[in-house]
Amino acid sequence: MKSITSIGKRVFTLVVFAWCAITVFAQDQIFNFNTEEVADYAAFFKQPSAIEGKCNAEVMGIDIHREGFSWDDMNTWKNAEGQIWRSYTPSYAETVFGLCVKMDAPFNGKTSTLTWTNTEGDNKWYPALPAVQNLKGNFVLRDCKATVVHISNTQLDTVKIAMTNEENDCYLHIRRNPYVKQIDLSGSTGKCRQLEGYKNILSDETSFICNDCRKTEFLDWLLNLEDNCYTYSTLPMHPATGEVLKSGYKSQWKTAGGYPVGIKNESGEYEIEVDEDIDLSSEYDILGQLTTFTWKNEGGDVITPTSEDLTGWFSFGDECVGNSYRCEMQNAAYPQLALNTVWVRVVKNSGINTVQEKSVTVGPNPVEDVIYVSSPDVRRVDIYSTAGARVKSMQGVQKVNVADLASGLYFVKVITATDEIVLKIIKK
Repeated sequence: MKSITSIGKRVFTLVVFAWCAITVFAQDQIFNFNTEEVADYAAFFKQPSAIEGKCNAEVMGIDIHREGFSWDDMNTWKNAEGQIWRSYTPSYAETVFGLCVKMDAPFNGKTSTLTWTNTEGDNKWYPALPAVQNLKGNFVLRDCKATVVHISNTQLDTVKIAMTNEENDCYLHIRRNPYVKQIDLSGSTGKCRQLEGYKNILSDETSFICNDCRKTEFLDWLLNLEDNCYTYSTLPMHPATGEVLKSGYKSQWKTAGGYPVGIKNESGEYEIEVDEDIDLSSEYDILGQLTTFTWKNEGGDVITPTSEDLTGWFSFGDECVGNSYRCEMQNAAYPQLALNTVWVRVVKNSGINTVQEKSVTVGPNPVEDVIYVSSPDVRRVDIYSTAGARVKSMQGVQKVNVADLASGLYFVKVITATDEIVLKIIKK
């Protein structure tokens, strides 16, 4: 092998020095970020993350205690090594926290691509960021020019993005977020042509909002709402055409094991007490089509509940104690969607002290903003969604603010010194 000449060594050294200088210099570049978007990102990154004591910025590696850091200047959002750019040119910048911006129109310093995912392959052009699994709270982007948005595997609650790029086809991937209960695309005047919105917990008419949106080329390529928590009666129509969805909704409640009936016990199993009503009547008449309800046991045999009203009311008697059943629902309005309940076990007593229910009340019901618990000895109040997720937990209070909860059915568990009582409430 030939040795490197002294001239070659000097050239090599100069190249290495120049590369290092460019690399270091690039980290000091100032990009003209849009001030409105800086405010939107700052508001999100200030929110508490899923890691106690850290905000969203910190879990994404931004050193908010670094000298010179300012929430008003995204150029100062550097990590512990003083880096902000993964890639940088005078007209393009890619940050270490998953945000790409461009100076050229129609972006003009705005987000051109947002990628928050911890799964390799979700976006082949950008690396996975493991820290996104700890992102939490509400994310709002008021004027988004991005052509691609990836928000996957986070703990976000709501995502509100106005897609306003009228020149380029835009794609949204908001999926596999087990706490996302609302996607709001209101004000999207751009060419938003695709939404992959599967495996979140969208569940009712407030969970997918598209007001004042472009009527043409709006979600016309793909609208995928599979494996959320809709039912026949709550599955939304296409936001632009108003037509019944033809595809992209086939699996609902699959990840959660089925539509919940009864009460979820401490072991995560659902129980229904003898003679307690199971109300599936909301799923009976859908767009003029009637639902068929088929109950089966664990062996797959069709069974007849002790009491049944084919409009959707059922109950099980003493002879069913210890057995588990599931209801399979089908409706011609949505022929591809088989909607199933969870497996629910019939019990003589659920283990929750119902004798004392009259001495512990929760109201008003339905509720708009605040619920009050009547018991004088409240140790804790837990509120659960129908998916079994605990959405509120308050120690030693008789007043719980629920204004931030989405409309729908919830279970309120009141824990006193001697009892655990579960009551149902409806949030308006």
